[in-house]
Amino acid sequence: MAFQSRFKQTVNITWHLTKIAELKSYITHAKILPSLEEKLAEQALAQFRTRDGLEAANYTKFLQYIREVWQKPGYHLEAREIYNLYHLITGSLPKASETFLKPRGEAALEQIAAWLKAPGNQKVPPPLLAIVAYNEFLQKRPFVISNRGGAAALGIAVLYGTGYHCRGMLALDRVFDLDEGPDCEEISPLVETFCVNLENQLVELAEKVREAEGLTAQETFRYIQRLNPRQNLLIQALQRQETITAGEFKRGYLSGAVSRETIRKDVVELLEMSLIEGYGTGRNRYYRLKNPLLIGAKNN
Repeated sequence: MAFQSRFKQTVNITWHLTKIAELKSYITHAKILPSLEEKLAEQALAQFRTRDGLEAANYTKFLQYIREVWQKPGYHLEAREIYNLYHLITGSLPKASETFLKPRGEAALEQIAAWLKAPGNQKVPPPLLAIVAYNEFLQKRPFVISNRGGAAALGIAVLYGTGYHCRGMLALDRVFDLDEGPDCEEISPLVETFCVNLENQLVELAEKVREAEGLTAQETFRYIQRLNPRQNLLIQALQRQETITAGEFKRGYLSGAVSRETIRKDVVELLEMSLIEGYGTGRNRYYRLKNPLLIGAKNN
């Protein structure tokens, strides 16, 4: 299938894509407290700006929906899903498809979906997939109203499905704050503007994450100073062997009579401090350090 959208991958576009990938990687792997991550995610949602009569409530439902559908193994956006995204973000009624879809609208959605899941596009940088799909949606205008909202919904879904929501901390709606592209084949200026938008949003978020990392370090050090001797032993054990169960910890590191309830309370406090993480259930439940670099720096 030949798309109308065409652009030249200029040096500027390539440079922006490189910076975008670096920033996304840093933010995704940053060590911050869950409470701070949740706060940044709430700020991202609060930044949603009304467009074409869209409402923040619709945007919240839309984000919840794409979180659910992208959790399915091997999931790809089908025409039906693009249709659902449009209705969620615009707040229109799905049952009234004959009112909203143009005569050739369904075929247009199927073409876009087929292009997105084409094998050759698996190696294309996700931001390029997102902006080309966005523009193609605008050019085909499958719906009678709110095509710009639908195009943004599609672009956001593509970015979300490839991890560019950055743990929910990036306001993806804002990166599609674009002037509508011309009805022509050459869209390089639109692609570059989009890349600049996305990079700027990631730079702003990276600054917030760096601040949050600093707060995480301070909080971690403060917590470590409050640990009791058993909790310090558990931290040291995890620095040596990476994972450990409560039973292994009791047998290998504790002497004397220490009840299972006491160990449980110690572990719960460490979990609440976000110093360790727990996996599994029952006797097979094991623990590992959540931020070994920070803890190692303090203890060493």
